[in-house]
Formats: sequence, C-alpha cells, structure tokens
Amino acid sequence: MILIYISCSVISKANLSVLKITVAGNTNVVAGKYQDDFW
Repeated sequence: MILIYISCSVISKANLSVLKITVAGNTNVVAGKYQDDFW
C-alpha cells in the first residue's frame, strides 16, 4: 500500500511539473503573439 501511495504521489508531482511547463510554454507563445501584434 505504501509503495502504491508513493508511486501515485510521484506520478502526480510529475504531472504537475508537466502542467506547469505546458502552461508556461503556452503563456510565452501567447505573449509572443501579442508582442508581435503590439509592436
């Protein structure tokens, strides 16, 4: 049971970091598009 819990928590942390990276990448892309339009 403990092993399952540890693996689940590791997987959720990995998913969280992937989510953060994806959100940051999308934010950069959107900011770049707005910058191109703005300038």
